[in-house]
Amino acid sequence: MSRVHVIGCGLAGLSAAVRLAAAGLKPLLYEQSGHAGGRCRSYRDPALECLLDNGNHLLLSANREVLAYLDLLDARRGLRENLPARFPFVDLADTRRWALNLESGRLKGALDLCKALPGVRPRDLSALLRFLFVREGAVVTDLVSSNHALYRPLIEPLTLAVMNGPPEAVSASLLARVLRQTLFKGASTCRPLLPAEGLGPALVEPALAFLAERNIQPLYHHRLKDIGLSAGGVDHLEFAAGRSDLKPGEAVVLAIPPWGCDALQERFLPQVETKAIVNLHYRLPKSVDHKTLEPFLGVLGGRIQWIFRRGDVVSVTISDGERWMADAPETLAQMLWPEVATALQLGEIDTPPFRVIKERRATPLQSPAAAGHRRGSRTAFSNLFIAGDWCDTGYPATIESAVLSGRLAAAAILSR
Repeated sequence: MSRVHVIGCGLAGLSAAVRLAAAGLKPLLYEQSGHAGGRCRSYRDPALECLLDNGNHLLLSANREVLAYLDLLDARRGLRENLPARFPFVDLADTRRWALNLESGRLKGALDLCKALPGVRPRDLSALLRFLFVREGAVVTDLVSSNHALYRPLIEPLTLAVMNGPPEAVSASLLARVLRQTLFKGASTCRPLLPAEGLGPALVEPALAFLAERNIQPLYHHRLKDIGLSAGGVDHLEFAAGRSDLKPGEAVVLAIPPWGCDALQERFLPQVETKAIVNLHYRLPKSVDHKTLEPFLGVLGGRIQWIFRRGDVVSVTISDGERWMADAPETLAQMLWPEVATALQLGEIDTPPFRVIKERRATPLQSPAAAGHRRGSRTAFSNLFIAGDWCDTGYPATIESAVLSGRLAAAAILSR
C-alpha cells in the first residue's frame, strides 16, 4: 500500500500513525503546532518550575483501547494503577467526606454504595438500571431527575466529568455506554490509572519514540489550509508552507478537531458546538506534606469539581466552564483557592503560585442531537478518513474515544 498522510498529532493522529507503522507502513505526520499531543500534552511550566498537563484526565482500567495502544508501544508502565477502586469525595456545603469503594463485589458493593452516598437508600440504586434501556434522544435527567437521591452525590459529578456538560443537556446514551463498561462491571474495570509523570510522558512520548524507531518524524508547523479533490478523491494537500501532491493509492487521515480549519469545516467536517474546561494548577508550599493528600478528590458544593495531585502540584478541573472564560487568571486562582484549601484540609494558606489554563474548545457539545451527527472514520471520498474524539466511536469525547478513532481509521485504510 502507498503512503498515508496523517494530519494532526493529537492522540487520534498518533493512534492512527502507530497502527499504520506497526503494519509496516511509513505514514507522513503533519502538525500545525510545534509539539505533539494536542489537548493531552504536557509541558514544563517556567513559573511553577515543574511539568504540567495541559488538562486533567482520569483513566480507568476499563479503557481497553488506551491500554491496547500502550501495549503496542510497550509503555503501560507510564500509567500507575491506583488500588483499590476507590473514589473519595468531599461536600463543601457541610464538609462531609465519603468514598465510593467498588472492591467489595456487586451485592456488598451496592450496599456499601448506599452507606457511602449521603441520603441514598438501597431502592434508589434501581434508577441506575434505567441506563440499560435508554431511548434515543434522552438526556441524563430523563433517567435520573435532579431531585433524585443519586443525582447530587453521583450522577451530576459523573456526568460533568465524563461528558463536560450538565445532566439536563447531554446524551444519556453516551453516558450509559461508560456506565456499562465501568460501574456496572465492578472493581476490575474501575481502578484509576494515573500518569506516573504526566500525560505526555505516558501517552505521547512513547508513540513518538515508537515512530522514531521506524524513522518517522512529525513535520511540525505544518498548518493545513485546504484539501484538493479530483474525481478519484483527495489529490493534494494545501499547507500554509506549500502544496503536497498525493500519488495514486495514497490516503489521508484527517485527525484534527472540526473547528481546526474553516475551509475544511465547510467541505469535510461537521459544524460542532464546543464546551469549555478550566484547569488550575497550584504549587503547594513546602510547609504542606503533600504525600498525605489523596491522589484525586471529587468535590461537591463548590465551583471546583475535581482535584488531582501529582507530587507537590494540585490541579483543579472545572467542567462546563464557559462562565469562567472572561475572568482573569489571578481572579480565578484567588477565588478558587479557598475551596481547594478547604477540600484538602490545608487550613489558612495564602494562594500559592499558580497556572490557569482555559480550554475554550475542550470538547464538542455532547447533546443527543450533536451525538446523532457524529461521523465514522470513512468519508464520501475513497482515500479520505477522519479521526478524533468527536467521531462516532460509541463513546463520549474522551481519551478512549480519541485512541479508538485512530485505530478505526487505520483499520479502514489497511482493509482497502
